Amino acid sequence: MTRTNWRSADRGFLTAAKAALAHDWDDAAFLAALNTMEPDEVWAVSTDDARGAPTTWGRIPRTYVRCARDRALPPALQDRMIAEADQATPRNRFDVHTLDAPHLGPQHPRPLARVLTSLLD
Repeated sequence: MTRTNWRSADRGFLTAAKAALAHDWDDAAFLAALNTMEPDEVWAVSTDDARGAPTTWGRIPRTYVRCARDRALPPALQDRMIAEADQATPRNRFDVHTLDAPHLGPQHPRPLARVLTSLLD
């Protein structure tokens, strides 16, 4: 990262976070994205069992936006999650769209906007 005003204690974290979440974004855009994140989110969101039950889950059409250059949630893991969900609800499989983007998605919104607007058709 090229910003020189980061405290040295923060530099290692920011470098690792950018590598995992948005490795090809410019520094200003990455910092802006970090500023939108909620630091007080309940930790249980990332640790509790959030699997859906086939009897109650899967009735609403589902779309998965897969990020092909994701280093935080690698594509192979995304594919496994998609496959397991589709296996649990075979009559309501994911409509999968792949973006050539890191975990936070493309730095510029146009590719994601195209995917989202296509869902309106």
